[in-house]
Amino acid sequence: PHIYPDPERFDVHRAHLKQQLGFGHGPHYCVGSHLAREEARIAFERLLARLDDITVDPDRPPVPIISLSLSGYRELHLQFTASS
Repeated sequence: PHIYPDPERFDVHRAHLKQQLGFGHGPHYCVGSHLAREEARIAFERLLARLDDITVDPDRPPVPIISLSLSGYRELHLQFTASS
């Protein structure tokens, strides 16, 4: 609470996000981090397999990350229909 007001609330726009220690650091690094990443990968694969016609929202173009060391998008809005 001294770094993040209302720490139990999920907020991706929270200030000071680089100060988080999601999996810890150094000798206190989480031994379950590899399992958590694998679970997330499987969850996204399952989710994406259930969505048909995934396209980029034409009304909201992608916003790239401006960086010399990273590539990707800061925002990528998608449209889809759920498969039956």
